[in-house]
Amino acid sequence: MAQKVDNDLRFFLWHQGSKLILCQPLSGTVAHALTEGILNTEVTASFPLFPTETPEVETSQYSMFDVFTSRIVPASFTPSEADLKLIKLANLRSLYLHRLEMILQKYVYRFCSPLEIEMHNYLSTLSLGGEFNITHPMVLEYSDILNISNVEGYNDLKMRFDSYGLLKIKAFALFEKFKRPLNECYTEQEAKATLEQTKYELYSAAAI
Repeated sequence: MAQKVDNDLRFFLWHQGSKLILCQPLSGTVAHALTEGILNTEVTASFPLFPTETPEVETSQYSMFDVFTSRIVPASFTPSEADLKLIKLANLRSLYLHRLEMILQKYVYRFCSPLEIEMHNYLSTLSLGGEFNITHPMVLEYSDILNISNVEGYNDLKMRFDSYGLLKIKAFALFEKFKRPLNECYTEQEAKATLEQTKYELYSAAAI
C-alpha cells in the first residue's frame, strides 16, 4: 500500500514478478538498500508535480508498477498470501533501514551544524578541482573577517573539512555494515536488536 510522503520525489519498491508495490521507502538510500535484501525487486521514483507520473493509488489498498507507462496504478488482482508476507517484510525492513539512516544523520548533526555541512560541500568542490589553497579568495576572506593569518585561516578550514569528512565516512561505513543484517531480519524483534547494536557501536567508539 502506497503512503504519502511530504516530498515532491517519491520512491517505490516493486517486485519484478508480480509488479506489486511492496513499500514506499522514505529515501532513495533506503529504497536501494532494500533491493539488496529482497530479490527480484527494483526501485522507481515519481514526481507528483508531473500529472503523468502522479500515482493513482489513493483509493486502492494495493498498487502495482505498470512497466509500459512507468506509472503506479491500482493493483489489477488480489495479492496472494505470499505477496502479502513480502509486502509486510518490505515495510518492516524499510522502517528500520530508515531509522538506521536517521540515527546516523543525527550523529553527524551532533558534531556539525547545517551551515558547516554546507561549507564542507563547497570545500569538497574546491578540493576536487585543486583550488582549495592558502591563496584562495575564500580563505583570504575568512582569515580577514576573523583577523587571523592566511595560514591560520587555511588550517582552520582544512581541519573542519577533514573532521567532517571523517564523520561522513564513519556514518556511511556503519550504514553499509548494518544494512546487511537489517536486510536479513524477518521480525521486528530482530530489527530492533540490530538497531541497538548500531547505536552501541556508534556511540561507544571514540568521538571524532
